[in-house]
Amino acid sequence: MKRFISTFIGLAIALSAFAQTAEEICNKMDEVLNTLPQDRMAMTVDIKIPVLGTTTTRTYCYDNKIRMDAKMMGVTVTTFDEDNVSYTVATKEGKTKITIEDVKAGSDSSAEEGDMEMFSGITDDYSVSISKETADAWYIQCKKLKTCKDKDAPGTMDIVVSKADYMPLSLSAKMSGARLTMRDFSFDVDEKMCTFNMADYPGATVEDKRGKSK
Repeated sequence: MKRFISTFIGLAIALSAFAQTAEEICNKMDEVLNTLPQDRMAMTVDIKIPVLGTTTTRTYCYDNKIRMDAKMMGVTVTTFDEDNVSYTVATKEGKTKITIEDVKAGSDSSAEEGDMEMFSGITDDYSVSISKETADAWYIQCKKLKTCKDKDAPGTMDIVVSKADYMPLSLSAKMSGARLTMRDFSFDVDEKMCTFNMADYPGATVEDKRGKSK
């Protein structure tokens, strides 16, 4: 029995040498993300606001083109931003209205900037630890360091990382009183997905506001 216990302990110590730390996992995830075309990215975002509930959006980007799908208060809304023009397609009870506007100067035309930056350089601004581990994923808890220079960065984040390829499966954080969860990432968006086509909405009413607002 003593020999068995000694062998078991020795095996456990040997295996622990191969165990990865939270820092190593986050840095490897960062490396993997840097190899992917983030200007061909899609993600789902859940925003939970007290009293108002949860709103889910699906965002796609292709270069400087951005599409966002959402459903709010019974209205299905799809927005396309491309070539300094914004198209908003709102459908309710089978009726569709398309609003066309100029993209406001100074607006952020790059969906991937800011969103995916939350995954970059995590170990520089956060202390990280493994809060849970399954056969398929690591659950990483991130706590903001006092040395972090980004005052808008969330105080804590929870990231789930796939063991298969070090891809993030989700990131959750509390920001501006709302709970934000990003998930279901992909990096193979086709340009057609982000391009507005009037022919896709037969019978829709159109309001063109371009050049009417300053």
